[in-house]
Amino acid sequence: MSSKPSETNGTSARNEDQPAATVLKSGIVDGMAYSLYSDGSIEAQMPEGMMRFGSIDELRAHLDQRS
Repeated sequence: MSSKPSETNGTSARNEDQPAATVLKSGIVDGMAYSLYSDGSIEAQMPEGMMRFGSIDELRAHLDQRS
């Protein structure tokens, strides 16, 4: 029996066979800090806090909704 705790809350859970996503690139675009991950997701510093999106397209859609 494994003593390792398992995560079961949605997006935090990942298959143990898959390696954790690594940061491919980080920077600042138009005053917004971001990190692009190897799994295609992107984390961006938004006015409401740090948010993670499944893809750059999801981030763009979020930004379009705000303007």
